[in-house]
Amino acid sequence: MTDEPINVGGPAFAIPASEGNYCLEGMSQRAWFAGKALAGLCAYSGSYGASNGPAEIAARAYQIADAMIEIETETANHNHRVHSKVMPF
Repeated sequence: MTDEPINVGGPAFAIPASEGNYCLEGMSQRAWFAGKALAGLCAYSGSYGASNGPAEIAARAYQIADAMIEIETETANHNHRVHSKVMPF
């Protein structure tokens, strides 16, 4: 494990505040993506769910969320788009 901060992708549901600033309280994109991945893993876990407990399945959901943020960030950087303003796909 590294000491690098985890990229949480910013707020999942940004609320405009003033002068283009956003309220950062609430759920992060990372938590939102992990929740969506977790729902999918639980809906059809196949042999993965049978051989792993809740902690392993939850950890996998966050691995998927981290991969989603990484790809989204790479794509946004490649296309020279502002990550928080334009979805890169």
